[in-house]
Amino acid sequence: MSWLLWKDYRHNRMVVIAGVCILLALYLIAVCLVLWSRVMVLSDWKHMIAIASVYSLSISQLTVALIGGNAIAGERVDRSAEFLAALPITRKKILASKLLLALIIIATIWLIDASAAYCLRETFWNYPPGAPEVRAGWTPEARAAFLEVAANIALTGLLFFGVAWFLSSFLTSPTFSICGGLLAPVLFWLSLVVATDVLRLVPGFTGKGVEIPYRIYCLALGPAGFAIGTWYYLRRVEP
Repeated sequence: MSWLLWKDYRHNRMVVIAGVCILLALYLIAVCLVLWSRVMVLSDWKHMIAIASVYSLSISQLTVALIGGNAIAGERVDRSAEFLAALPITRKKILASKLLLALIIIATIWLIDASAAYCLRETFWNYPPGAPEVRAGWTPEARAAFLEVAANIALTGLLFFGVAWFLSSFLTSPTFSICGGLLAPVLFWLSLVVATDVLRLVPGFTGKGVEIPYRIYCLALGPAGFAIGTWYYLRRVEP
């Protein structure tokens, strides 16, 4: 298993490098903004890092789509899938290695970003010093908003990965698989716009009225895409 995991890492090395750059980019921007300003106080830089952690967590879901779309289809491009098929290794072990690498990447993203966001939670939802708004602290409302944002990000990442994994199981192009995963949320919003504004089938959704249908969409399509893609990969005869 360690050999397979190392092989999958080398196969997805560019994805890992891109993921690290995406993960750290917002933090570097926040640090540069803090250093650029000479009037920053302690609570200001905490506020900047807290905001960077949430935005980094959101943008890092692109890495989840990259690893899902490149996991299987990428091996068909460089023909390493044919090499693996000739080895005395079961498809289940190959699949387990791919999933383990994906879980390590996803866990790393959430461990870094979510931990930073939670540790600095009292500053993210408040305004910086000098603003006219009152700093309310870590209130139950702020806690609920924090968890709501984290849930929406997690469900979007699940949708990215599930759809990209499904497309990667039978396509020969990781690019199309990744793009399909990234377009999955867009298709939901386009369908909602068509249903409400063009066909007049449902009343217009605004604010929180959109979150429940979107969460159902993510919870239905993401796991379904992953399950079907896994089943197809295990039953597929050719590499």
